[in-house]
Amino acid sequence: MEAKQFDTQSLRSLIVEPDEYDPDREYPLIILMHGYGSNMSDLANLTPAISRTEYLYVCPNAPIAFDLGMGQTGYAWANLYGNTYDKEAMASEERFMDFLGELEAAYRVRQDLLIMGGFSQGGMMTYQMGIPRPEKFAGLFALSSTVKSPALIIPRLPERRDQPIFVAHGTIDMIAEIKAGRGSIDLLQDWGFDPEYHEYEGMAHEIWQEVIDDFVDWLERLTQGKRE
Repeated sequence: MEAKQFDTQSLRSLIVEPDEYDPDREYPLIILMHGYGSNMSDLANLTPAISRTEYLYVCPNAPIAFDLGMGQTGYAWANLYGNTYDKEAMASEERFMDFLGELEAAYRVRQDLLIMGGFSQGGMMTYQMGIPRPEKFAGLFALSSTVKSPALIIPRLPERRDQPIFVAHGTIDMIAEIKAGRGSIDLLQDWGFDPEYHEYEGMAHEIWQEVIDDFVDWLERLTQGKRE
């Protein structure tokens, strides 16, 4: 596998190409959205544990930079504090969709197998951008996350409510608390979706190997019969 920086006018990103990557072949694409204060390198580390051969991966970098202290810079899709979240989240959505078009112009990807997900705020953005677009995204996954702003989704709920959604949450998560995670599942079900929900006893705001194993199982069922 090889990670390459892929920057466009819209966003910076890392592309992770599979082993024996063939630029003439169309690959299923997995989009990995990082969390608040992190960066594009964070979730790239998960790619070998998902599959070294079957997928092309992209890890976009959120556009809003802020100081973490100690000389470190973090990135956000929207400010979680204050009253600017919805406006900034919609601006990031527009930039991401522009970025995705730029990516699709540069790489051959399977239009029937675009799968988007993320950790924490990356999952929030996944819900926001993915639920209104079932024709674009074949599946969604949210790890240690919540539906942050239902108001950004409700006016855009699609007629189709059969989009596969994988959700994982730890019972001792103190950042995205389990109560909020369960509430998001209730909300998805109220909207007519049937998410596959996994809880992990004793897991905090993190991603255990067990989460990856369950996600890969879901992914294989989602793509069964569709991969070359």
